[in-house]
Amino acid sequence: IAENAHGFLPVPILITEPAIGYGGGVAGLFLHETQEEKNKRKQAALSAIDGGAQLVPSAMTVAGALGTENGTWFAFGGHRRSWL
Repeated sequence: IAENAHGFLPVPILITEPAIGYGGGVAGLFLHETQEEKNKRKQAALSAIDGGAQLVPSAMTVAGALGTENGTWFAFGGHRRSWL
């Protein structure tokens, strides 16, 4: 993440709830930032005492969907952005 914060992380989702049936889905986590933000984040991480607190990119977007045996389905999306 420190070297290449532009990325995609697939996240599998397993559902084992008997009330709605077994099922599953997938979510995609997209990490994105500008080159200027990347340089700033890396510099902050190098000068921080803990060294890793600033490794998370300033912007992340997630989208996904899931379904179960009885026809229950769900789709979602979200976005996180930090301007500090």
